[in-house]
Amino acid sequence: MNSIAFIIITSYPTSGPMKKLFAILALLTLTSGAQAQVQKQKESFEAFKKNIRNRYENYCNAMLNRYADFLDVVWKDFEQKRPVERFRSPKPKERPVAKEPNPVKLIPMPKPVVETVPDVKKPIAPKPTPAPVPAPTPKPTPAKPVTPTVPAKPVTPTVPAKPEKPAKPEKPAKPEKKTKQKKQTLPEKPAKPTKPVTPTVPAVPKAPSVPVVPVTPVVPHPTEPIPNVAPTPAPDRTSKVSFDFYGLDIKLPKVEIPVNKIGEMGNGNAIKALNNSTFEAKALPALKKQIDEMQLPDYFVAELVRDYAKALIGDASIVARTNLMHYILLLCGFDIRPAYEVTTGTPILLFPFNQMVFARTFLELNGQKFFIFTPDLEKLNVEEARFRTPQFSSPMKELRNVDLVIRKPLNIKGEVHNYTLTQGGITVKGSVNERLMKMVYKYPQMPVPCYAQSVLDANTHREVEEQIKAQIGTEVNLGNVNRLLHFVQSAFAYATDDEQFGFEKPYFFEELLYYPKCDCEDRSVFYATLLRNVMGVNNHLINFPGHECVSVSLPNENILGSFYENNGAQFYISDPTFIGANTGQCMQQYRNTAPRVEPW
Repeated sequence: MNSIAFIIITSYPTSGPMKKLFAILALLTLTSGAQAQVQKQKESFEAFKKNIRNRYENYCNAMLNRYADFLDVVWKDFEQKRPVERFRSPKPKERPVAKEPNPVKLIPMPKPVVETVPDVKKPIAPKPTPAPVPAPTPKPTPAKPVTPTVPAKPVTPTVPAKPEKPAKPEKPAKPEKKTKQKKQTLPEKPAKPTKPVTPTVPAVPKAPSVPVVPVTPVVPHPTEPIPNVAPTPAPDRTSKVSFDFYGLDIKLPKVEIPVNKIGEMGNGNAIKALNNSTFEAKALPALKKQIDEMQLPDYFVAELVRDYAKALIGDASIVARTNLMHYILLLCGFDIRPAYEVTTGTPILLFPFNQMVFARTFLELNGQKFFIFTPDLEKLNVEEARFRTPQFSSPMKELRNVDLVIRKPLNIKGEVHNYTLTQGGITVKGSVNERLMKMVYKYPQMPVPCYAQSVLDANTHREVEEQIKAQIGTEVNLGNVNRLLHFVQSAFAYATDDEQFGFEKPYFFEELLYYPKCDCEDRSVFYATLLRNVMGVNNHLINFPGHECVSVSLPNENILGSFYENNGAQFYISDPTFIGANTGQCMQQYRNTAPRVEPW
């Protein structure tokens, strides 16, 4: 305990007008001592965090320099692989209509082919971190403030020459478990308060040998209240660069980029030059904060990096911009590779994905597909081409593939598009976020189940599902399944993607409520999602040549028609594009075709 406080407590009168005075003096003294101790502990923790930050930066710099050394190896030439098309057979130009009566018997289908998702060899990384912290990074728990109670063993009531200093906080123990410390979450060291933390304490007799009671006490009235909030951090005076991101005005730090040192490919010089710049220290934390605030999935992170790089060095060469994008994406934790077209020298970036990507050319490096993107993240429209890139296994094991499934709703506001769907006594209405629709317009084409697994806007999902529950119910039976099936069949106009867009474009759930027309895989994603989320019906997405539909498992229902067996359960075709059909009815041309089962 603070020695002055102890003298006050041991001199404490048991009665009379001095009782209140001594209580105030003791409380002020104990509070100021506790605040001083907490302040020192805070400063110690800030120093601890600064040390961890420095060690993290040193680790990242060493790893990036090692990565740059790998780029100095001999680059090899690879032939561009032709894109894989999702639908090799043409889709129906007109929506198919069921004209046959309901089946009167079971119709077994050929043994299904069960696909797996994802389709690539490299597994999904568990966490998107660019590099682990090389040393344990615990957050020390500050010691509790001194409580105003008399210690068990009192000190002799004599005042030392100077008050005892509060004990220094113990250095955080080194835990066994390794904890990753994210660089961007480290707050800046708060500015020192303009006023001292410890308030002015009224004069106390300096060194009495015996308790002394003043004859004429002066009740203290501190002129400044004791601060009980943390000091305001110093304002961020970093120069900003502003750029457009799908209509949003984004502001991120403006840093000097060594453009004259990053204008060539074929070696690791650009990575080394950028690694010696201030980008990682000054810009990366703000970039990651922006990504976290908008809850951007991986591919939109790449698009944000693209636009940021343009804003920083828009006048530089396309090679310099490609190298800057590559460097930033490495810092974000992605195993992106640089390359260039052998004949023209056109720079590109090679993206590895957790999912198969259709309708896009790629290279195969060590048995893994790397898909070709221009620095604008567009397709490179060259039928035959050779690309030069280093062939190596990444020295940074923390780097990961790009995940195309949108597993977390985006936190991005936008204008709304209102919709109303009415069919068969069911009405669903609401709105969708138009900005999100623009963002996913040219999203890389992935397997259909990945669209069903994705959620762009949780509010839109909830809005539709709650209305369906209120009008159909949640009981699992054939009648409710068919009622939902007929609603999806007839609530939307039909058109192929080629007719609407000129290219194949599977919809996310939300897009079906935005565009005026849709085709088979769009309805299947919508229907399968509602079956699972509204009624809990086990279902598969099914792929036939040129067609997508759904199958359902209803073990307690007596269903007739086309079915197949999977894992001991019977799944019946339930086609949201076959207008008027009930569950069990399959288009005639597919009854003897082995269904390709796409679990999701």
